[in-house]
Amino acid sequence: MILISLSDELYASSLEKELTQHNAIVHRVAKPELAQMIHTLKQNYTCVVADESSDHIESNIWKELIKSWARCAKIFLYPQPSHHSPQPITQKQQGPQSDEYHHLCDEDSSLLYTKINSSPAGLAEFICHDFSTGPSWFFQGHTPSLRHKHLEALLKAHKKLYLFYVDGSKHRNIYTEYGVKVHAEFHRFFEQALYSAIKTIPMMNDHPVVYKKDTDSNIYYIFCTSCPSHQKLCTITDYSETCYQLFATIDQHLKQNLAGDSIFKDLLHFQKKVASFSVGYSSTLYNRCFSLKDQLKLVTSRAKQHADMLHHWIRTHEREFLINLISREDVLYPKYQAIFKIADINEHDLATLKARQYHKLTDKIYGFESLIRVHAEQIQANHDHHISHINPHDLNPLTLFAIAYRNNLSLELDQKCISLAIRDGSPLIGMLLVNIFPRNFYYIDKLSNTLPQNTCITFEISEEKVIKNNEFLLEARTKLNSMNFKVAVDDMSSGFSNLQRLFTIKPDLIKLDLNLIHKADQSTRKQLIIRFFVECAQTFSQKVLVEGVETRAEFEICKELGVDYVQGFFLHKPDHISNIIQEFRLDPQPSSSKDSTQPDTMVKTDHDEQKNPNQKSKADDQVTHHRQCVS
Repeated sequence: MILISLSDELYASSLEKELTQHNAIVHRVAKPELAQMIHTLKQNYTCVVADESSDHIESNIWKELIKSWARCAKIFLYPQPSHHSPQPITQKQQGPQSDEYHHLCDEDSSLLYTKINSSPAGLAEFICHDFSTGPSWFFQGHTPSLRHKHLEALLKAHKKLYLFYVDGSKHRNIYTEYGVKVHAEFHRFFEQALYSAIKTIPMMNDHPVVYKKDTDSNIYYIFCTSCPSHQKLCTITDYSETCYQLFATIDQHLKQNLAGDSIFKDLLHFQKKVASFSVGYSSTLYNRCFSLKDQLKLVTSRAKQHADMLHHWIRTHEREFLINLISREDVLYPKYQAIFKIADINEHDLATLKARQYHKLTDKIYGFESLIRVHAEQIQANHDHHISHINPHDLNPLTLFAIAYRNNLSLELDQKCISLAIRDGSPLIGMLLVNIFPRNFYYIDKLSNTLPQNTCITFEISEEKVIKNNEFLLEARTKLNSMNFKVAVDDMSSGFSNLQRLFTIKPDLIKLDLNLIHKADQSTRKQLIIRFFVECAQTFSQKVLVEGVETRAEFEICKELGVDYVQGFFLHKPDHISNIIQEFRLDPQPSSSKDSTQPDTMVKTDHDEQKNPNQKSKADDQVTHHRQCVS
C-alpha cells in the first residue's frame, strides 16, 4: 500500500491516478490532521509520498511522523514551493534522479529519504517498476560503487541485512581477448541481465539495494533489508536454490541479449565467457560491539565463500549432465552435408540440385561432412531441475562444446562425435570429413586402433584451436596418412590463422571459413584472399574447400578463382542419414555391421591407459569396404 499526503492537490490526484493505473493500492489523505496521521502509523505502507513540512501539524511532530514511516517504508518528500517546484520529467530522466541519499535529520542518520523532482507519471513509474532494482536510478542509470555509509545506516536501522553476491570478475578477461568496446558492451548487457533477474526473484521484491564493489568492478552486491523465508526456520539450501535461480535467470537474460547483438554473434567461442560468473549469499545481524564496516566486510567475505561453493556445485551438476549425455545413445546424432567437386558442376547440374535430384550427381560428390546435433526432446523428457540454466533447445554445437570445455570433457565429447559420425556415416560415398579436437592428437595411437581401416576419413583441425607443437602434429599426421586418413585445416582465415603452421604441416585439405565467402562476389579483398590460398594449395599439392556457399554468385566466384570443392546451403543442407540414403539412393550399411560391435572411440579420461592399446577390436576387421574413396 502507498500513502500520499500532499498539500498540492493537483500533483497528488495525478500521482494517485498514475499509481492506480499501475495496479498499486493507494491511500490518499487530503488536508492531514494529527489524528488521521497517527492512525496511518498502524498501517503497513511500503512507500510514503509526503510534504517536507505540514501547515496543519507542528513541524517537530511532522518530523517524528516522517521518521516513524521511514522505519518501515520508503519516503519520498515533496519540496515546498519556496524551495523548488517539481520539473516535468525529460526523456533521459526516468525516475527520481537525486545524486545522493539525504539524511532526514542530523541526530538520526539512519533515516533516509529522496526529494521528488519528477512528474507524477515519472514518480509512479519509478515506484512501481524501477525502484525494485535498487538505487541505480538515483545515479543517472549507473550502478553506484559500494557506499558503506548508506549500508551502515541500513544495518543500524533494520538490525539485519541479507546479501546476494554476484561475482563476474572473470569477465575481465574479455578486455584482453576481445578489446575495450566488446568488454564495455558485455558489461552493460550483464548489468541489464542482473536487474531483469532481480525483478523475477520473489525473495528480492522488497526493494533491494544494488551496489558494485567499485567503479570498474564486475562484482555486485544486492542487499535486502527483509527476507520472507526468515519467517520460518530454514537451511542454507533454501538460499542456495535462490542463488542458483538468480544465476540461471541472469544467464538466460544475458544469452538472449547477446544473441541479437551484431557485436557478439560472430565472435568465436564467446559462449565460454557468458557463464563465467558465480552467485552467493550471506546475512548479518547488527552488533553494537563491532564496527559496522567490519560487519559488512565479514558478510561480503562469507557471501564470496558461498558463491565459490555454489559455483563448484553448478559445475559438478553440469559435468554429470554432460557425462550422461555422452553415455547415452539416443541424445547425440550426426547430420551430414554433401561436398561437391565444383569443376564438374555445370548449369544443368545446378538445376538438378535445385530439384533435389541428388541421385543424378553422385559422381560429382567429393564427400560429406559430419555435423553433430542434439535430440532436445530426449533431454527435455529427463531434464534435471538442478541444471535449469541449460536449455536443451539451445544446445547447438558451440554451446555444447563450451559446456564441455569448462568442465574438462572436450576430449570425451569429441570422441563421441567421431564415433557417431563414422558409425552412422558408413553408407555414404566419398570422403567423410570429421571434426577432431586438437588435443585428441595426443592420443592418436589409441584412437587410430579403434577406427575402421578401410574408410576414407579426413580429420578437420580447427585453426583457432590447433596445438602449437608442430613437430608432434606432423608426427600424428604421418601416422594418420599411413592409415589412409587425411588431415584438413578447418576455419582457415578466421581466428588466429597461422600461415607458418600451414606451410609446416602441409595438410591435405585447406578449408576456408564461411565468413570469407560471404558476399565475396562483392568484395575484391575477399577474392584476393581466396585466390592466395588457392595458389598456396597448388604449390603444396593441396586442395581448397570453401564452406558456407549460399548464393549462385558465391558459387560462381569460387569456380572462377579455382576452388576445388564447395559446401553450403546453395547446394545441399545438412540432413539425417536416413534422408540422405533415400535422396542419394545409397545402399544402407548391412545390419551385421551396425550392431553392438560398433567401434567405440571413447577414452574415459585424459590420463587413462587402455589395457591393450595396440589390439584391434574384432568389429574393425568386420567392417566392409563400402565407401568409394576419392583422392
